[in-house]
Amino acid sequence: MPSTLPSLLTATDLPDTELQAAALDGDVFRLDRVFCSIAEFDVPWRRASVFDASEVFVVARLSAAWVWGALASAPRVHEVFRDGRGKNGSETEGLRVSATAVHASDIVDFGGPGAPRRVTSPTRTVVDLCRSPEFDEPAAEVVRRLVREHRVDRAGCDAVLDRARSLPHRLAARERLADLGLV
Repeated sequence: MPSTLPSLLTATDLPDTELQAAALDGDVFRLDRVFCSIAEFDVPWRRASVFDASEVFVVARLSAAWVWGALASAPRVHEVFRDGRGKNGSETEGLRVSATAVHASDIVDFGGPGAPRRVTSPTRTVVDLCRSPEFDEPAAEVVRRLVREHRVDRAGCDAVLDRARSLPHRLAARERLADLGLV
């Protein structure tokens, strides 16, 4: 009976040279730091599955935008929120961790019991990108894609900002949302 390979392949499944060759042959495609069969769809839950389910965090900002399909390539360093635990701004093994509270209604969990893969919702992702001090034109384009592809509206963004009164740069986020035409 033939064995099947997992839907996400790493160097522990096949040697890296074989994965690269399979990608060149068109049998797999790169999905962040792993490979996926071309028979699989590139959808948000599959992108979320590249994150370690043993970690208790919420994928956020540009990393969440990548999960939602607003970025073609994954960020070099993934951004995650840890609810009040851990050091703010710490960076380990390709993760930048921020201690930030996230309301349960602003999280989408693509995992299951015992294997959570939590990502900020498209609306919360838009708000977080607009709050960023590094907000620039490429970030604005990502926000526009999220708004267009996931039907994010101003009322939803305002609800996130009203729920999370302790978030820094809330006023800047509201101004940027208005500048982007979300009124």
